[in-house]
Amino acid sequence: MDELDEEYYHDQIIDLLRSYEDRKEEKQKQEGLDIYYVNLAIKEGKSSICGRISDQNMKNACYSNIAASKKDSSICNMISNPDVRKSCIAGIP
Repeated sequence: MDELDEEYYHDQIIDLLRSYEDRKEEKQKQEGLDIYYVNLAIKEGKSSICGRISDQNMKNACYSNIAASKKDSSICNMISNPDVRKSCIAGIP
């Protein structure tokens, strides 16, 4: 392998690492935003805020929490996971 090939592969690896770091940073930002929306929805008692959450598990937990706090099983219908939806409905008297 000559010096030009080594430089090319070095540059490719650096580009891949930067791309990975950018995606990792973006994912961390999104997770932080999702946590913010969960907390805001719970504080305000508004299930509509849960719809802004991108992580499906967090979104389902948000809907479940709001449904339980409002004792409103109709909010459980917003939950995408059937098992979590059933558990949500069953947990509301």
